[in-house]
Amino acid sequence: MTTSSQYKKLVKFINDSLKFDCEEYNESYIKRRLNSRMLALNIPSENYEKYLDHLTKNPAETRKLYDALTINVTQFFRDLTLWNYLKDDLLPKIAGEKLRNGAPPFLVWSCGCSSGEEPYSLAILLLEIFKPIAAPFKIMATDIDVLSLEKAKRGIYDMAAFPTTPKEFLVKYFHQVKDERGQLKYEIDPSVKKYVEFRIENFFRDAPPVSNADLIICRNVIIYFTPEAKDKLLSIFSRSLADHGFLILGKSEVLFTTKSQHKFYLYNTIERVYRKERREEREEISDDRRRNWWHGYQDEIAREK
Repeated sequence: MTTSSQYKKLVKFINDSLKFDCEEYNESYIKRRLNSRMLALNIPSENYEKYLDHLTKNPAETRKLYDALTINVTQFFRDLTLWNYLKDDLLPKIAGEKLRNGAPPFLVWSCGCSSGEEPYSLAILLLEIFKPIAAPFKIMATDIDVLSLEKAKRGIYDMAAFPTTPKEFLVKYFHQVKDERGQLKYEIDPSVKKYVEFRIENFFRDAPPVSNADLIICRNVIIYFTPEAKDKLLSIFSRSLADHGFLILGKSEVLFTTKSQHKFYLYNTIERVYRKERREEREEISDDRRRNWWHGYQDEIAREK
């Protein structure tokens, strides 16, 4: 069997058994992840037939491979400059406009939420912004990894999850607990938990979990996708956002290399914040008209005067 046919057979096994769509990712990325596991097992590089045999005989390896493919690396308030920008600028602007106009609850989609650190961080910021009134917001958090979502629902983390978390948030929104081995952990407070709904979802196969979202955050996910898969997901995001909605990608993810660039325009260059574009493709439009799509922009102009 040729190396190419071995690889295709292994990919089919991964698609069928792990429900992980390898075809949506760059082949070079998939092969790097596979070879990292094969190296750990002393299986020669690109001997996919031998690795497939190992997978079928050792079910525990499927979880290790899944972790290697999904790279679930996350922390509370990871990339603190982004969170400061959200806290001091973007979230208060959207929240203020919605409150003044009696709009529906602030709706957020945390896509690829892993073990919950990101959506819980968002919930903490929104609780701070909306206090002291009852917080009118909801966060839908989705991922394809069942075990990560189970951890997210438990909401218990060790100290490694908090390297950049402001101390006042750790004190205010977490409780110290000990696990069965007596190790110190931190549990998210129920006052935060109740605003986050976790759901398993494969965004290429399942219907979007939200519509008219004010914000979608999907960081460090699409960088590994094929151009076709990126376009597919960005189209889903565009349809799922409200007319004024925002999309946040990872710092290394550039939207304008895709065919979907006309669906968004760059709102904040440094933090990779994009805004839904309502014009038709090739229709000319000014920045002022874009901003006026958001009713809160008029309030900003008035305050500046």
